[in-house]
Amino acid sequence: MSSDDVKNYFNMHDHDYGHDKDPSFYIDLSNFVHRIKRSDGLRILDVGCGSGSFIKALIECGTTAHFVGIDLSEKMIERAKSKLNDHDVELYVMDVNQIRRHIPIKYNVIHLGSVLHHLIGRTQGQSKKLAEETIKALVDMLENQGVLIIEEIFYHSYMIPTLTSKFIFYGLKLLNRTRLDMSNYIPQVQLGLEVSFFSEKELRKLLQKYSNNVINFRRESWPIPKVYRYFLLKDCGHMTYVATRNQTP
Repeated sequence: MSSDDVKNYFNMHDHDYGHDKDPSFYIDLSNFVHRIKRSDGLRILDVGCGSGSFIKALIECGTTAHFVGIDLSEKMIERAKSKLNDHDVELYVMDVNQIRRHIPIKYNVIHLGSVLHHLIGRTQGQSKKLAEETIKALVDMLENQGVLIIEEIFYHSYMIPTLTSKFIFYGLKLLNRTRLDMSNYIPQVQLGLEVSFFSEKELRKLLQKYSNNVINFRRESWPIPKVYRYFLLKDCGHMTYVATRNQTP
């Protein structure tokens, strides 16, 4: 699944993903970022900024910074611009590889919200490799002691923690290949959707390759859809990790 495929999917389904999050969703995270101080001012990058909810929450919390938001979807960037047009925020349609070429500066805070599970290769192993490459690239874009904030969906299965995510990954691959539309029966499953979910342990282990200070900032379990119980899903929800870039000589 290429970045163009992801872009096309979100441009087609921006009405499903472009809604504002409840302001309380980001309040703890906004307060955390607001307490970070730099003498030369903060530089904050939001990767996969969507409709701009995270940046808006920081601004409403009183955080003063040079904000940059990027997203693959033109429709999402349009929504973000309409939401943030009264503020000094740079918004671009691009992926993380492009920003290193076009805006080659270092950041104090980088936020990656629900992006990793949309990085899809031919296999789930290749997908996780793409996620690791993205994390490494973002860490390289941080100042010393800069903070990487990753929000992701977690899936835990009975017996083998990653079993349900494998069912979902390869099941969606099959549905898209055969053009079988299941959305009338399972609303979450839209044609074109492909996802590769992490377990909490997987994501923590990945972040610990690049940071000696990884904090599980927040964890929220969600109700389990009945159909997913057939795929041995034990627990799922939203997790937020905060990783500090190691000091380099």
